[in-house]
Amino acid sequence: MGVLFQGAFWYRGNENVLLTFNQKEFPMSVYLITYDLNSPGQKHGKVLDKIKAFDAYAPLSESSYAVFSNSSAQAIYELFEPLIDDNDRLLVIPMHKPYYGFHRGDVIDWMSKHLPTCN
Repeated sequence: MGVLFQGAFWYRGNENVLLTFNQKEFPMSVYLITYDLNSPGQKHGKVLDKIKAFDAYAPLSESSYAVFSNSSAQAIYELFEPLIDDNDRLLVIPMHKPYYGFHRGDVIDWMSKHLPTCN
């Protein structure tokens, strides 16, 4: 599968947000991954490689990304855990509407399109 660049967001494969497993559909969630690597020998490149391996991701700031995944927040964190130590910080947070803030138009459009609404 090739990689399709669309605006500021990278997609791997198709852009469907439903996965099919054993003939059941599972919606994918959007998570915020935010981190600060504070230790000598920081592993920024390896962290970014893991982020870019998700089906879709969007850069929100220098060290914050939105990613699509059918995994839990804990499972996503565990992917990154070997890359961080006690001086580093990394959070995986489910994203949903409503949200408030100021950002580039393409980022706001992407979030409006992909984030679920939380009642």
